[in-house]
Amino acid sequence: MSAAIIQRLLQRRQRFADGSDEKWEYCAPECGVSHFPIRTENALKANRIVGGVIANKNSLPWQVALIRPSGSQFCGGSIISDRWILTAAHCFRNSASTGWNPPTGYTVRIGSHTMSRTAESEGGISIAVEKIVCHPYFSRNPTDHDVCLLKLKEHIPFRKNIAPICLPHADAPVPAPGTACMASGWGRRISSNSEPTSEHLRQVYVPIMPIDACNTTIGEQSGYALTPRMICTATPDGGFSTCQGDSGGPYVCPNAAGQWEIHGVTSWGYGCAPARLPAVYAKVTYFTHWIVDSIAQN
Repeated sequence: MSAAIIQRLLQRRQRFADGSDEKWEYCAPECGVSHFPIRTENALKANRIVGGVIANKNSLPWQVALIRPSGSQFCGGSIISDRWILTAAHCFRNSASTGWNPPTGYTVRIGSHTMSRTAESEGGISIAVEKIVCHPYFSRNPTDHDVCLLKLKEHIPFRKNIAPICLPHADAPVPAPGTACMASGWGRRISSNSEPTSEHLRQVYVPIMPIDACNTTIGEQSGYALTPRMICTATPDGGFSTCQGDSGGPYVCPNAAGQWEIHGVTSWGYGCAPARLPAVYAKVTYFTHWIVDSIAQN
């Protein structure tokens, strides 16, 4: 059974627990479809997600914010079914790098745009994490197999502003180098722990970088080579990228049918949008089978 069919079946299990009177097309949504206009431009001088713009409210309905037990936002993620979030494994590696943080106290903020407001005041919801399933081969130096699944304690109430992103088929090609796809999140503007994360959800379009060029620039900086489980993006002069706080968030591209698919999970890089140095994402197509199997087993 294909990933798309399994994802659709998972979506059909929606319980409508919130008593919503939303239209059926919202409560049982097609993946990768936004019912609000998505911005199409970048703005070099905008803050936070580097070189990006504030997303139109509710236009990225698959985007979620991950919230620590302390209440602060620390990573992003993407809705892939009514119980599961796709994010980065490094977001949940414990401080000793020997295992995974337990799910206790972690929540996922869904259908939200402005961090200074409550999710409920924006027509969203916060749901506690029940289980964390990170890839067993996750490693550092370089960060690899950087994907993780979060099972939520409750079903997500799909609405006009809450919907899943499409998972690409495992054999689907990554869009060609030069294709500008979209990253999003609430991350910082510069690589500094003193820099606050963004109050509003932001987005940026950045082009896919040829793998040989990416390997050259990454190798010069770190001595590491990209693996088949990574893709990278960069602009020649810098100024457009993700930053701290965006980790785990989506890098999405429209497919031939006009639906948005998640091709990357924000993973790692050097600084935030320096010239020539790429941002690296976990390549979702490499992990599609693992994602589907992990959901089925858990």
